[in-house]
Amino acid sequence: MLTRLHSLHALGIARPFALALVLALAGCGSGGGGGSSMTAVSNSGTGSVAVVVTDAPSDDFVQIWLTVTQIELIGASGHFTLFEGSRSIDLLAMRDDARLLSLGHDVPAGDWSKIRLHVENVELIRVVAASDAGFDGTVIDCPDGVTPEPGFVCESITPKLPGNGKIDLNPRGPLSVRSGQLVFVQLDVDAEKSIHIAETGNGRFVFRPVVFVDLFAVRPDRLVRIEGTIDQIDLAAPKLIVCGTHRVFRANAREDASARSECVDVRVGADTSIFASDGQPAALADLALGDRVAALGRFRVGAEDALVFDAEWIQQGGFAAGTTVTGEVTAGVVGDEFAITPDPDGPVLADPLTVRLLDGAKLFGRSGNPVAPADLVPGERVRVFGVLAGTDPERLDASLVFVREPAAETRLHGTVTHAFDAASGTLVIQSVTPTSVAPACVALAAGDDVFRITDQGDQLASERIAPSQLQVGEQVDVFGHAASPCFDADTLISLGAGG
Repeated sequence: MLTRLHSLHALGIARPFALALVLALAGCGSGGGGGSSMTAVSNSGTGSVAVVVTDAPSDDFVQIWLTVTQIELIGASGHFTLFEGSRSIDLLAMRDDARLLSLGHDVPAGDWSKIRLHVENVELIRVVAASDAGFDGTVIDCPDGVTPEPGFVCESITPKLPGNGKIDLNPRGPLSVRSGQLVFVQLDVDAEKSIHIAETGNGRFVFRPVVFVDLFAVRPDRLVRIEGTIDQIDLAAPKLIVCGTHRVFRANAREDASARSECVDVRVGADTSIFASDGQPAALADLALGDRVAALGRFRVGAEDALVFDAEWIQQGGFAAGTTVTGEVTAGVVGDEFAITPDPDGPVLADPLTVRLLDGAKLFGRSGNPVAPADLVPGERVRVFGVLAGTDPERLDASLVFVREPAAETRLHGTVTHAFDAASGTLVIQSVTPTSVAPACVALAAGDDVFRITDQGDQLASERIAPSQLQVGEQVDVFGHAASPCFDADTLISLGAGG
């Protein structure tokens, strides 16, 4: 069960809610991102809304690109644009941390009933055997950092978007904006649940972005990554002003591109780790005005509802200053070193690869909580960032490690044949696999997520429903764990009758 959707008052969550969407993939296409007007709701004052985006991991694709052209708040009295333009986001690059996408100022105070995403394009990139390439997509040059083994190539799959590319995120309760206050909207896209192999039809893939939307009045619960240029350094505070990190919009979809609007107040504490462009430990005084930097940390609301970023890790030169390697731990930490087997399609071929933890190196789990070096054990998957030492054998001097829990969920696909029985907490589907068709009992507990997605022609809409609202004949995907006598579901997504 997705416990992060429960009420977390200690984190200052205003009102967490979740939803799911569906996009059918069938060839290529585009949707418009056109202009939007803003009509003020009938409440006095204005507030601000910051949008951060994150993703859950998927092992089936190396990149999932989503091109967003607009994000709107929609209420009974009008629209407000939080973002407008064109921003292509690799969802899988956000599997360990979130990104700040935009900040909306002058948002009329009041309740907003939905968030609308305007998506122009989706592209899936995967590594496949050369003999299997070309059936679902087009062979392309592999992205940087992806090196297939002999006999394998990179393939791009471009979807056609239904609903004119409009995706409505319908919460169970409104997004409440209060005068003079800042609210964080965290869009958490679960890529692993978002891709489905269609059984029939021209399009082999169905891409169903499962998006959990959380509202935070104090700070998002995920680590956030920012990258920009140092505009000010205050050694006494100590802090940095980093600019060019996001885009800012005001009323009537007007972008505020002034010199100070797209900047973040980055606070540096005693526990903040700083690394120079050569990847080695450094101090705040080693940074200079105009330096490109990347930082990991958490946003919070500062004085007068200002956006403040508490940095955990700072890299001079940004992420371009180092190399990222994903793999499986083969030997735990001894001294300051451990060993991994890098994924075969990655930028480093050494197997095993020795990883040396630099002084001040940060280790995080999926939730953004710190991980102790002693907790790195064989079998765990990690993503490591650092600088290759050029030694023989190869070694990566690491400043940042993300530890990934193995994905244990499985998926069932089929049609509801027996409606939900509240007494037993179960329903029955006719489960379809490549090799069999058979009944399957599915257990749904209180708190499990159930969504129904409808294509309304000019937009896609998603609503969270009770299990009792599922009807015989609806096509469903069920995610969870095999159990006896019934499959233990965590999330169920209905595509409606006929899928």
